[in-house]
Amino acid sequence: MKQLSWDLVHSGGLPNFVAAPPSALLNAPIRVLQFGTGRFLRAFTDWMLQRASAEGVYHGRAALVQSTRSGTVPQLRWQDNLFTVAIAGPASEEHPYTFEVVGSVGSAFEAESQWDEILKLAELPDVDVVVSNTTEVGIALSPNDVLESSPPPSFPGKLTAWLWHRFRALGNADESRVLVLPCELIDNNGDVLQACVEELAHRWQLPLGFVQWLRGRVTFCNTLVDRIVTGFPADDELVVIETMLGYKDELLNVCEPYHLWAVQAGPDAAEQFPLHRAGLNVIYTSDITPYRDKKVRLLNGTHSLTAPVAALAGCVFVRDAMKHPLVSAWMRKMLMSELAVSLAYPKDEVEQYAESVLERFGNPNLRHRYEHILTNTLVKLRIRVVPSVISYAAKNGRGPDMVAFGFASLIAAVSSGERREDAVVFQTPSGPVSMRDPEAAHLREALRPEVRTEDAHGLSGRLLSDRQLWGADLSAVPGFARAVGDALADILALGVEGALEKLLRRFPAA
Repeated sequence: MKQLSWDLVHSGGLPNFVAAPPSALLNAPIRVLQFGTGRFLRAFTDWMLQRASAEGVYHGRAALVQSTRSGTVPQLRWQDNLFTVAIAGPASEEHPYTFEVVGSVGSAFEAESQWDEILKLAELPDVDVVVSNTTEVGIALSPNDVLESSPPPSFPGKLTAWLWHRFRALGNADESRVLVLPCELIDNNGDVLQACVEELAHRWQLPLGFVQWLRGRVTFCNTLVDRIVTGFPADDELVVIETMLGYKDELLNVCEPYHLWAVQAGPDAAEQFPLHRAGLNVIYTSDITPYRDKKVRLLNGTHSLTAPVAALAGCVFVRDAMKHPLVSAWMRKMLMSELAVSLAYPKDEVEQYAESVLERFGNPNLRHRYEHILTNTLVKLRIRVVPSVISYAAKNGRGPDMVAFGFASLIAAVSSGERREDAVVFQTPSGPVSMRDPEAAHLREALRPEVRTEDAHGLSGRLLSDRQLWGADLSAVPGFARAVGDALADILALGVEGALEKLLRRFPAA
């Protein structure tokens, strides 16, 4: 079977149902510097760049930067920087995918060995957009960040060094401007990144003129991104897709049809990066807060709370949970009756979005694995769920019971598991599940070897009072620690399904 390459594309080797890159992309200049080579940005930003090129609204490709030792740069080079995006549609099981070969990546670099080449891109006026996705923990400084490092270890350190090189090369001319679009799912991601860059400018004793340039020519935008990307398919799905395509693609990337990129910026930014003109769901707005709150607290929050519950019940994929009578009933009640009502937006608007979340979760052609969703669960709960707990309690005088069950399931999974380096491996009816989470691994070490039913309430209260874990004292939320303790005791005594059945009898659907 042939390998995906430009030769395959040009020779007409793609099936007629696979969209090829626009021919103009092959010679398009590099205009976007992208920190991150992972599945999300490739099925999101890079896919959008191609769509924008096809519509004639933006002529440019991306240079990708891999910051970790392991990544996709070797595979990208092997495939001439091409990869296939398979969009898994919910409507038809007979034709479950639409395919596009994406050709919007112009080059790909490994930061540790090619830092000088990455810095040279700063000298090019055309490279005036920076995109990043370094996970929720990526926008943070390192004590080892040094300007002369090749490169600095943290993402903000790399960006600051790159911007400093640009300032030195282009000065304060209009052509030196940069639009920075971080895609990390943290509140005010652009503001946080700008603060990190300015802190490093101070730490590195860079001149005042550089700081003035940062504030005058560099636009750091708060953004919100939304698309479920499941990435490279499992073996059985891969066989089906490769049989359809007739070629191999080591970077095959599966995602859902839905996409949203909300950018908090004015008309100048929209003019500089006009993806919204390509019919894409890209929104430039003066305030992304409503988009962020709904997405992070309803979609991401539900994912993070459901993952341990569904895994303990034997669900491998999100679509499995939607078919599980107990897990799906609990999930719907939690989403609609607790998470949604914790938001201070019009009821109809929030409920409509919540229903769309459940519809997306039920996509029968999307294999979104709970083992992946469990990655870095504790930090995700701090960001995505704790604000909902506090808001719900402020409105209702007590903590949310369905959400409490999600916390209890997480504690049960961690306490029953075995630490393996930076992960906790716990057993489920579908086999072992690895929760890749350094905080969870550390927590597993801090717990007793065996958590008994009689320990449930004391353990829950102790863990929920840990501000370092949650960013707040959740034991102070009225009734929440008791609800978590009750749920944990039931899970330990009855198993997660028995405990769910008991909970749903207490709180039947309206």
